[in-house]
Amino acid sequence: MKSFFKMKLISILFLLGSSLSNADSLRKYQTNNSEVHTYPARKFKSTLKSLGNKTHSVRNGRVRKVHKHEGLRVIGSELVYHIKNGKIRRVSGRRARVSNLKTIKPKLSKSSAVKVVKKEINNFLPQKVELVIYPLETETLLAYELIEKTALGRKAIVYLDATTGKIINAFDGLNHGVGIGVNGDKRELSTSIDSNSGKYVLKHEGNLSFETLSMAHARLGPFNRLFNLKGKKIKSADDVFSDKAAVDAHYFTGKFLELLKNKFNRNSFDNKGTKIKSFVHVSMNFSDNYVNAFWDGKAMSYGDGDGKNSAPLSGALDVVAHEITHGITTSTSKLRYLNESGALNESFSDIMASFAEYNIQRSKFDWKLGEDVWTPGKAGDALRYMDNPTKDRERRPKSDLYSRDYYPERYKGTGDNGGVHLNSGIINLAFHLLVEGGTHPRGKTKIRVKGIGMEKAMAVFYLTFTEALVSSSNFQDAKEETILTAQEILSSSEVKSVQAAWKAVGI
Repeated sequence: MKSFFKMKLISILFLLGSSLSNADSLRKYQTNNSEVHTYPARKFKSTLKSLGNKTHSVRNGRVRKVHKHEGLRVIGSELVYHIKNGKIRRVSGRRARVSNLKTIKPKLSKSSAVKVVKKEINNFLPQKVELVIYPLETETLLAYELIEKTALGRKAIVYLDATTGKIINAFDGLNHGVGIGVNGDKRELSTSIDSNSGKYVLKHEGNLSFETLSMAHARLGPFNRLFNLKGKKIKSADDVFSDKAAVDAHYFTGKFLELLKNKFNRNSFDNKGTKIKSFVHVSMNFSDNYVNAFWDGKAMSYGDGDGKNSAPLSGALDVVAHEITHGITTSTSKLRYLNESGALNESFSDIMASFAEYNIQRSKFDWKLGEDVWTPGKAGDALRYMDNPTKDRERRPKSDLYSRDYYPERYKGTGDNGGVHLNSGIINLAFHLLVEGGTHPRGKTKIRVKGIGMEKAMAVFYLTFTEALVSSSNFQDAKEETILTAQEILSSSEVKSVQAAWKAVGI
């Protein structure tokens, strides 16, 4: 038991350090000296003139030719032959002058080249390694082209000097579209080319796979399975996207999947790399103003809101992270969505949502949930408050449908599936106290908790909720299992903090 949790802690805490996982991490290798140096095709008039009268097997059209020297591909050097009636009429493109190339025999082997790049670029996953010729303005280099598997929102393409072992150039080969989100934020997006239309679409393939589609108010909740509505591709001719709800859904999904991979070495919600599909502009019961978002076991769905109670739900990172985490729970503990097990299910999604905001949007991190989209006309309002759960009672002062923060006062009715949302506040507060420290916000207990920080608290709760709990687990089970997990991976003083956090909320 002890060795198991120590091993698991490595996969969680060791990966907490930020890695070179995006385009910014590759920019330090890009200088003017690393530019491929080529010339317009018209500069080679003498060479091209002799081609003009030649016939070709293609009667009409264009043929693209990659420039090779001594059997090796010359980077950036290719010509396009324009053919009419079987004759080459003109040639376009760019061609490099291969000069001062001393040898075509590399000093480094392919395996050595990979080792060098892995040392320089963290988490580099080689897919292809090819010996090529890299032309510069004053010299021509023998180089390796190393292309990375798509991972963590990056596909590094690296050129390494095959003689000296120095990186000549490195950049991100993924398509990165842009768009404006629900709240006016500019987003950089991972996109793909649609094979049918030739346009850009909100689709990212590779080690992390996700796609965003529009239901255009055609998704009818439970009836979707009956009608098998698949959504429409969201397309752009110039890689600039104007659908605000789709932009945020796509952007936040990618960021959360990166977080799961970096922090927990988890590949998608099921840890099997399954593609996550997000549907925006979802209608329910024929209403275009659906104020909700949900995970249906296979895909994400986001309503557009009604402009009063909420803006489009995909406009909040914590909403996106919350719903995808339901998929994690479905794939791990399978906490039944009823009574205390259901409240644990909801709370784990809230906890992961706060963790996502803490890591991805640190400058705006708070303990509110859904504040970016909830009641857009009212500043500072939120759907739930993890640091003071009963604050949401202000919306319904005469109702008993508000979040609880103290176990003896838990909701015991049959509404809300036995209080799955209402009682989740108790667990949320325990987690908040474990992270930040402090006492019960309403003084229900006098216990003072010493905070252990977000990362360690998350390590305990993530392991517990994905590895130790089962479908029928209740609050007492969660308390006992988090303490046992803490004993395996934390210090004795930190274990006391875990115990105190549960006591502070009356469990």
